[in-house]
Amino acid sequence: MIERIEQKILEIREQPEAVRMRYLFLCLGVTMFFVVIIWLFSLKESVNTISRQELNISLPAMPLEKGQSLESLVENNESLKTKPEGKGVEAILQPEAQ
Repeated sequence: MIERIEQKILEIREQPEAVRMRYLFLCLGVTMFFVVIIWLFSLKESVNTISRQELNISLPAMPLEKGQSLESLVENNESLKTKPEGKGVEAILQPEAQ
């Protein structure tokens, strides 16, 4: 096997420069193909690891008070979104004209 490789290398050395350059670019392309494939698998594994770490981060749970249900929490949350009657933030921040 090694002898056949050595023989092929000697044959390529005897070829004109244009043929040797074709062999060079062919070998370069094949090598880069394998490097890029390995890099893509590595990148995919890195992204999977990062996403798994993000999924494992848990937010602190808010304890429910006694007698409080999930529905009441949703209602309270929706009531916070509505704008209260009276002065708005702009009116509070503006100095009162006298």
